[in-house]
Amino acid sequence: MDNTKALLIKIKKYRKQIGLSQDYMAERLHITRTAYTKLENGTTNIDYDRLIKISAILGVPITELIDENQNLIFLFETTLPDNTEKSYQWAYKDFPKDVKHEWEAMEYIKKATGAINVDILSSSYNGDLPEDIEGIFPKFG
Repeated sequence: MDNTKALLIKIKKYRKQIGLSQDYMAERLHITRTAYTKLENGTTNIDYDRLIKISAILGVPITELIDENQNLIFLFETTLPDNTEKSYQWAYKDFPKDVKHEWEAMEYIKKATGAINVDILSSSYNGDLPEDIEGIFPKFG
């Protein structure tokens, strides 16, 4: 089973578990029921922003919906003590297992880089991460 299908199964499972209808989900996401059904069935891709909203509606941390092999990528901009700015692209799977929320990721980046400020510029979710790209994400000890 591919990662996207596993994600969709989890979303549907949690939605049904707490008794939410597809109509309710669509309303909360400000889309039509048909559009939501396409998301849940995999006919339409789920972008990261929508995935975050689904996670919030379901009351489930995003880390419960995705697995560590999925391509969840953050672009951070840091401000260092000398006021220079530096950007980092970081895959979710490269964070320690105890990082479960964006604010924890920001704190981790802050500590790892010595930054005085960290902002998330963007984030994306695109299914599987190709193996040949895995090495481009910096890891800090």
